Amino acid sequence: MFLRPDDHPKIVHQNIHINEINFANKKLTMYTEMYIQPIVDDLDFIRFNCLNCVILNVTLNETDVNVVYEDVFQEICPETNDETMNFCAYETYFNQCIDMIKENGCCEGGQLKILIPHNLNFKKTRLYKIGIYSCVEKPTHGLQFNYIQDDESTICSMFTVGSSTFSNLWFPCVFAPSALCTWRIEIKTPIELSAVASGTMKILLSSNDEKFKTYQFVLSIPTSALNIGLVVGNFETFKHPELNETVISYCVPGLVELVKHSTKPLKKMIDFYEELLSIRFPFDQYKQVFMQNTRENFETFSSLTIFSINILHHSNIIDQVYETRQVLAHSVARQFFTSYVTIENWRYSWIVLGISKYLVMLYYNNVFGNNAYLYQIYEYMNRLEAYERNEREIMLETDKIDLEATISYVNRFKIAKDKMTHDIISATNVIKIENLKSTNYNIRSNISQKTSNLDKLPSKMDMYEHFGVESVNSNDVFPYKVDHHFLKMYEIKAFLVFKMIANRVGISLLLQVFNKNLCLANAAAKDNYPSKLWIHMQFTTYYLVKSIYNVSGKNVSNIINRWCTTFGIPSFSINIYYNRKRNSLELDIKQNNSKNCTPYEPKKKKNSNSHRGRNSNGSDQHSPVLWVMVDTEMNILRRMKIKIPQYMARYVLRYEKCIIAQKMAIEQLSFYQNLVSQTSLTNAVEDEQCFYKIRIDAIHALSLVINANNSSWSGSNVLVSLYKQYFFYHDEQYPYVNDFTNIQKYFVMKALLTSISQIRNPQNKCPVEIVKFLLVISESNYNVFNKYSDCYFRKTLIEALSYTLTSSAILITAETDANVTNLLSPQIKTICKHVVTNLNIEQIIPSYKHRVSISCLYALRQLQVCGYIPVNPQIFYEYSSEGLFVDVRIASMKILISFSHDEKDVSCLLYVLNVIKNEDNCYLRTKLIKMLNRKPPFNRNNENSPINNRKVMECLWEMMNGPLLSNDAVTKQSLCLLWKKMYGEDKPFCIGGNIQSEYFGMNIDNENESYDFNMLNHSDDNFDAKSSKSDSSSDSN
Repeated sequence: MFLRPDDHPKIVHQNIHINEINFANKKLTMYTEMYIQPIVDDLDFIRFNCLNCVILNVTLNETDVNVVYEDVFQEICPETNDETMNFCAYETYFNQCIDMIKENGCCEGGQLKILIPHNLNFKKTRLYKIGIYSCVEKPTHGLQFNYIQDDESTICSMFTVGSSTFSNLWFPCVFAPSALCTWRIEIKTPIELSAVASGTMKILLSSNDEKFKTYQFVLSIPTSALNIGLVVGNFETFKHPELNETVISYCVPGLVELVKHSTKPLKKMIDFYEELLSIRFPFDQYKQVFMQNTRENFETFSSLTIFSINILHHSNIIDQVYETRQVLAHSVARQFFTSYVTIENWRYSWIVLGISKYLVMLYYNNVFGNNAYLYQIYEYMNRLEAYERNEREIMLETDKIDLEATISYVNRFKIAKDKMTHDIISATNVIKIENLKSTNYNIRSNISQKTSNLDKLPSKMDMYEHFGVESVNSNDVFPYKVDHHFLKMYEIKAFLVFKMIANRVGISLLLQVFNKNLCLANAAAKDNYPSKLWIHMQFTTYYLVKSIYNVSGKNVSNIINRWCTTFGIPSFSINIYYNRKRNSLELDIKQNNSKNCTPYEPKKKKNSNSHRGRNSNGSDQHSPVLWVMVDTEMNILRRMKIKIPQYMARYVLRYEKCIIAQKMAIEQLSFYQNLVSQTSLTNAVEDEQCFYKIRIDAIHALSLVINANNSSWSGSNVLVSLYKQYFFYHDEQYPYVNDFTNIQKYFVMKALLTSISQIRNPQNKCPVEIVKFLLVISESNYNVFNKYSDCYFRKTLIEALSYTLTSSAILITAETDANVTNLLSPQIKTICKHVVTNLNIEQIIPSYKHRVSISCLYALRQLQVCGYIPVNPQIFYEYSSEGLFVDVRIASMKILISFSHDEKDVSCLLYVLNVIKNEDNCYLRTKLIKMLNRKPPFNRNNENSPINNRKVMECLWEMMNGPLLSNDAVTKQSLCLLWKKMYGEDKPFCIGGNIQSEYFGMNIDNENESYDFNMLNHSDDNFDAKSSKSDSSSDSN
């Protein structure tokens, strides 16, 4: 019988027995048992998902059966030649693979096809046991093995990577969010190692020879294979006493104290979510494991989270605290929504991702304040707009919602279905999986008779067809068609949609909706056998809209239809001015050359004597309005290019308390580049009651205003005077000893140093006084009495010194005479000495996460670019070698990418591509692809570039099309995006293609521009926000 999507047998329970782990050979041997219940009779085959695995034997009810293994993504293009090596051909073959998955329907196109013998009476009234013996050897994705052996000791560990997206990479399973079942996991490890997995640890057994021990984890809460995680290694354990030891943290030896400090807020986080959602934490045990070489900062599974070891920090570190707390809070929120309450289909991923992100931002608001919350939303909105405009549109949902049709159609059969379901449950003897002994398990015949009546009711497919959904699996291929950057932007957009929903129905009512769904999930989870109630543990868009309607009485389908089923963000151009003749304030609001309306909030002058004689410098005395704020609450997704008179911007910055309005005012004042703007920005920096991030923005804007007026007046002393005012002794000769107890002043101090270094004179050179000033601060840095580390402060100082460098009149090369080198200024020589000294000190006393080393490497490259030292990539090759801290390697390879961009050095680019190809560290591989996508070495129009050659093209094509990264779909999609940016869609020029003059909306940087090294020092999260700022700046100008 042909297997339709809805005919795939339901999995009831799954056991995973890991028998052997060989860390040296990176091999894992296991036996998997799956108990299934057929939906229809007389099937010819069953499909399961299994990648990276070698199938040794398969049994069905203890009888060996034949299997067929089919992996459509093993090689996308079957033939590789000059005619097929282009993106159009690749996309055609890739879509054919996707169509094959859709045809199989179930199990995401399951690779493992188990043939059912004809002599087996395969009936839907029975349970069947499928046993699969398999092994995983040297996986490229799914499992990460860390193995370091030296003369004294051996450090080994293993953990799941990316299993929340591709769980079938390390064990056979049903790879579908809707395939819920209970689990039992047994792991046999050497006596010195520990194992952690999803579920509650029930039994710990030791072998007779005491060389091995077996861990058993039982997960009685039904969940899909996507939420199953595994970690094995040599760990130290920390049980949180304030959480009754239900939360356990694991880490590599020697880091327990860091774990204690970093996870100290965990108790308050869990209490906050429990109080917010009015429900207890869903799992009996919660395990946190801190590992090296993780792809992301964290990955969540049922009752288990795997963190990157890089988020741990000591009590004397300031800058890492904000990120660590957000990561911890996000991981706890994901336990409620994603690990516990999951989704029915990939198309609904935006719901659980958006809810968890929304809860995190509520915690962020509670801990860091409303100003920080609004500022973060503003940054998210800018990043999302820049991404959708420059890279790729994001559509969260594929089909529009009709709430009235949904409610009326569902209610027609809901009562009858609930009654029959109740009769079935009451007539059924509960089957406990632990007690299953025989190979054939008969279910009572009365259940079959009852369920046959349910077939007369509309099926799930019929419901979808009624609501206009073309295919239930229209978005089932979601994990195969996204890249790393898209996933982050996808989550941000989902969060912003939930923020708009909260604005419509109210935060308290939306939280009641979440509470209702969690309560229904709790009731459903108590039934260990597959039940109709399990549908309450899975979200759909229709279920979400109907739940909100039942609780609040408000229809949010129009929000879903407007912001989820379409892509793009509206862009508004707003010009505000006072018309004196008409005595009216005019707002010229344009969207696509048509005038539109948007919410605005005017601030009018009061008709009182105190305002009549007011003389504001630069203001319009006849204007009745002080200032106008436009959608400062950010109630909709939008991009606003707003232009207001200078006096309004000054009033907003001085008197308005809304930080979004203040931020917009700072952007406007940076365009009015005169002495009035400088005075207003200076007053904002000096106002200690102002939010510290607004003060930082004012500092950066002040440097722009100063540089714009450097030809008419000398303003370089303004920022220096501000720094001396706060951080120097009264004689203004030497700075204070370091004292970072005031956190806001600490961040303002670092921002001042960065902005001071960017001051330029009329010759576009950094004034000598600025360089001397920074050198005095660097040489006088004293941190003995400071209880906080100064590593990030020293990093900022080195970056500031590198920002002062501009192109040299004397180009220094390896053949330059020593006498010419002596002509360099003393300041340049001191900078070189300072950078090299700090780099050498780092070899002996490394800073936290080697931040000083990274800034020194960037400074060395800047010295090379400006011509002060010979251009040579050798030192960066050395710092990118295996065995060094991963962030140092990433920084070095960033610089090597710049060599391929600026010096057209093809060897540097091939080196980076080979690291991506052969590197086991998935975190490093992901970061390198992100950097290449951010600024490709060349674009499709540059046919004369020496790095636009066949060797580079073939290396990139092999990773896209070959079997090496076939199982890492997200990385493969990122490589496809890089190919499109470099070669376009047609045949590449290096193999006879034509120059492509247009490129379907993808924003490509100018090839002739030099690599911006100031951007190298910013994190990935800040890059999009900064690029969006520059875009908005250019538009406003």
